[in-house]
Amino acid sequence: MIKLIKLYSIPQTFDPIEFKDGINLILGEKVSESKTETRKDRKTNGVGKSMSVEFINFCLFKGEDSSRVMKIPFDKFAYDTKICLDLTINSKKVTIERTIDEPDKPSIEVDGEINLYKTADEALLYLTNLFYAKNKEEKIERPSFRELIGPLIRDENSEFKDIVNCYDLRAKIPNSDLIKTHLYLFGIDPSFVKEIKKILKDVEEKAQTQSHLKKRLTDSGKKKISDVKAELNALELELSRVEDSLNKFRTEPVFQQNQETLVKIDSSIEQLRTKQIVLRYELRRIESMPKVENVNTGDIQIVYDKFKDGLGEIVSKSISEVLDFKKKIEKYQNLLVNERADEIRIDIKKMQEELNSFDEQRADILIHIDKKDSLSVLKESFYTYTKRKDDLSSTQANLEEYERVDREVDVLKLKKDNLFSELDAKIFETTRQIKDFNKTLAEIHEYIMGNAEVSFDISTAKTAASKQISKLDLRIPDDGSHSVDRTKVFIYDIGLLMNKNTKQRHPMFLIHDNIFDVDQDTLIQSLNFLSEQESKLDFQYILTLNRDKIENEERKKQIKLKIQEHTVASFNRRSRFLKTDYKELD
Repeated sequence: MIKLIKLYSIPQTFDPIEFKDGINLILGEKVSESKTETRKDRKTNGVGKSMSVEFINFCLFKGEDSSRVMKIPFDKFAYDTKICLDLTINSKKVTIERTIDEPDKPSIEVDGEINLYKTADEALLYLTNLFYAKNKEEKIERPSFRELIGPLIRDENSEFKDIVNCYDLRAKIPNSDLIKTHLYLFGIDPSFVKEIKKILKDVEEKAQTQSHLKKRLTDSGKKKISDVKAELNALELELSRVEDSLNKFRTEPVFQQNQETLVKIDSSIEQLRTKQIVLRYELRRIESMPKVENVNTGDIQIVYDKFKDGLGEIVSKSISEVLDFKKKIEKYQNLLVNERADEIRIDIKKMQEELNSFDEQRADILIHIDKKDSLSVLKESFYTYTKRKDDLSSTQANLEEYERVDREVDVLKLKKDNLFSELDAKIFETTRQIKDFNKTLAEIHEYIMGNAEVSFDISTAKTAASKQISKLDLRIPDDGSHSVDRTKVFIYDIGLLMNKNTKQRHPMFLIHDNIFDVDQDTLIQSLNFLSEQESKLDFQYILTLNRDKIENEERKKQIKLKIQEHTVASFNRRSRFLKTDYKELD
């Protein structure tokens, strides 16, 4: 059981709100006539009723992305201010502190022991364990603390259109995430929904893969999968025949006998061609060298005499010795350039003769092998065979993947159907409880609306087009209209508190923020019903309401609920919740 005790801040930024057992009213009021200066003073909206509920929700770990508390301008509310909530969870005294500055680093004090957390998720896990501590043996899967609290503090932006969707409609939360807590309150294991959701996600992902493969196989839908299979069969037969020809060639007795000789010849040819390439490269380098200039003997004599006259005794060599040296140089150059080049040409010629000889041997063997036209089949078929085999492999791989995914989808669908059947069985097991809940709803509806025409049921949603897994269907006369849908949500939520079966797992705590945008008679009858239940039930109900909606009826004493006694906070344009006017940040 959860009961709020006090909402406050450190340092004090707003007046603390102390809560009681039973019904707690947070009112929006007009500024008193004696102090009214403008038409705005007569307004009861925008004074902080919803924001006070947001502060409660913030302390109970509403996500910072969706909390309006995070949108308060920093100059209107210091971000390091501790927002504090005292409450009891299963009779244990708890204080939760959280700041806008560091919403992911809350503290939780339990019976005097303070725990600091590095993340909000760690704190939520602690609260989850704390709440379920007295019921550890329960065998069905239980929602987390936040999942349990969510439907009990309905977001005003849910517009109270649906009994299951309690969050801002813009969030577009899937039914499978919303239904969990409701099933739990009825004693139906929500793990089935979780497993079915996972399977549906897997099916969707595999269906996308399958669609992509099908598009590739069928050329974007120009043919059917059956046509693809037929084409594959024909292609396999064609390739089989070509392969037979290839195998036949390779298994010819003559080929077997000469295969080793062919391998040796091919190896020798390869080696000779490699050597030829090296020699031709060397020959090109030699041929590209500049030619040696032939210096005339007479020119050498003139130069020699000139230097000898100028240098005297320093030059001791005779002209004959100089000429001999010249001849040696020329001989070496000729040897290097001409003789080596000739040697290379001779080697290349010899190698070519050897190559020609090997080619003739090879040709003789191949002609001998090809007397039955096996080689011609090989030459003509090999290119086509290779290309068609690649096509076959690619298509086969895609088709096998397509069929594998198809089988996996079938298995998943079968598993999903089995889980749906199990969920149906669990729902059927609660038939008695559902009937009893119908009775509770009928009693509330009769008191408020004057008739007991109510029907409630829980079922599974198996249709392929449906995004739901399980449905909670509550119908009352004229539902679908703004006012009647809000009344329906109110009746459902109060029914969960009252019913002997659902209240066993219920925290017996509920907040409704501006739910009563309904006709006057419905509002008055709803308040009167609450007043009568207060003495019968151990619960806490927090309701925000504009006082001007009930002023006349209160004056005429048509309302049984004592408004003043149940008011825990009231705000007006001169005395707002946060004592200042501001615009929320985007």
